[in-house]
Amino acid sequence: MTIVEGITNRVLSIVGSALILMFFSEFFFMNEGPVDTVMSLRTTPGTAIIGLVETTAYYALAAWAFLLLLPSAQQRGMAGVFLVACLYGWITEGAIVPVVHEAPPISWIWTSVSWHAPIDVFLGLYLLRQVLCAPTPWASVALHAATGIAWGLWSTWTWSEPKSQHLSGSDFLFFTVVTSGIWALGLVLLSRARVWHSVAPERWSIFLIVWALGLLWAAAALPLSIGPLALSALALWMILRPGETDRQSADLPAGAFPANRLWHVVLAAITATGTVWLCDGMGWMIPTEEITAAFFMAGSAALIWAYWQAFTLR
Repeated sequence: MTIVEGITNRVLSIVGSALILMFFSEFFFMNEGPVDTVMSLRTTPGTAIIGLVETTAYYALAAWAFLLLLPSAQQRGMAGVFLVACLYGWITEGAIVPVVHEAPPISWIWTSVSWHAPIDVFLGLYLLRQVLCAPTPWASVALHAATGIAWGLWSTWTWSEPKSQHLSGSDFLFFTVVTSGIWALGLVLLSRARVWHSVAPERWSIFLIVWALGLLWAAAALPLSIGPLALSALALWMILRPGETDRQSADLPAGAFPANRLWHVVLAAITATGTVWLCDGMGWMIPTEEITAAFFMAGSAALIWAYWQAFTLR
């Protein structure tokens, strides 16, 4: 592989992964700031585009670290992949922004472990991409439609938040069309990427940047910030501890998919919008606290399981 090919594949896989992760972390989650940024495309497009590019750059850093660790994590099976997904979550919420320190110890798990790992990584990067490549399209159609319904249902949590926009009707349709376009672009870029091999200076540079940012935020939240730092260090040691084979290619399951299946992403946007219209008309809202508690408990249990599995696997 030439230097140009290596750089090209890095850019495609890192930016593609970043766009997918950003979609599920910010837009599928209905995070207030990014939602406002997307909606402002209609009034101040220049500022909104700059904001979206900036957010993509942050997620590119987290995606780069994730991809560098993924080959080693895969040696630990599903537990290793879950741990590296958790590390991506702690980077997102603890190195890029200090959310992990806002409500300890709940914030150590929600949303770093209990949302980012299962939704951003396992659903967004893995499962939905895999079904897009399936021999027949029906599993992909069903899963993308179900994802859209879940998106619409989850979005209703914002209706009880005074700081969040109550998007309904044409506003939500605009939001889903724009953001699903970002998701689709990430899928296309990632499908064009080929396996690339990291080098030691690259790995050390990214890890030092991530840890430096994380320590800066943690220093302002001592002593409780020791908790997520310890959880992150333990996960990193589990993934990289001696005895692993040295495999540095960054590969994700599933590759190129039929271009005519991109409409499945549009289907998710359509079913999400239809769900919101129905919920708005019927006055339905999800029980946010109960669902959040269930995610928290499931994430905590999965993290304990992953630590144990990764530690005992030889």
